[in-house]
Amino acid sequence: MKNKSQLKKAVFFLVVSSLFILNAYAQDSYIKNRWNIKAGYARYNKDFRQEKVGNYRIEVNYGILNHIEIGAYIGYSKFDYYRVITADSIHTAYSVEDNNTPFYGASFNFHILPFLIKKDDFRFDLYVTGKFGGIYFTKPAPYQYMFKFKEGSIYEYGIGGGLSYYLGKHLGVFAEYCYGKYYIGDRNKLRYGLTMKF
Repeated sequence: MKNKSQLKKAVFFLVVSSLFILNAYAQDSYIKNRWNIKAGYARYNKDFRQEKVGNYRIEVNYGILNHIEIGAYIGYSKFDYYRVITADSIHTAYSVEDNNTPFYGASFNFHILPFLIKKDDFRFDLYVTGKFGGIYFTKPAPYQYMFKFKEGSIYEYGIGGGLSYYLGKHLGVFAEYCYGKYYIGDRNKLRYGLTMKF
């Protein structure tokens, strides 16, 4: 276990060091000091039947280095709340109600195109993205197993890739695909929507 822990630390240090070295030797980029706002949509499992529900998200990123953006996001979905209406030693009856649920988290984007295309501004963005955040259930919601409920925060994370295309100087469209851990057994997530840079 100790060797595995040391190996993970070494790999993490190597990756972070490589990013900063690449950034230092690369040409000037249009990513640094740039603000980017995304309004995106994805689908989440609503319950164990894997019925889907919409998820709406606003994400704000800022370019801190030539190829690196960091940011934060907030979002919203409407899940189910199972309220107990009758219960005895044998049976339990539930009433299903709306569970208005906020999302929150942090994002990290590493842009690839500035290494390949020497241009002050470009209509495409191609990037590796990572997300870590959570869902906050204001009321108990299904979690892990049928009729096991969770209230409060559930963490989620994902890593993947994204592509943006700008229709004009500021406004464009984007799509991101991530693999990770999401609510009720989801392992991957496709998100798409509008993006704005300035």
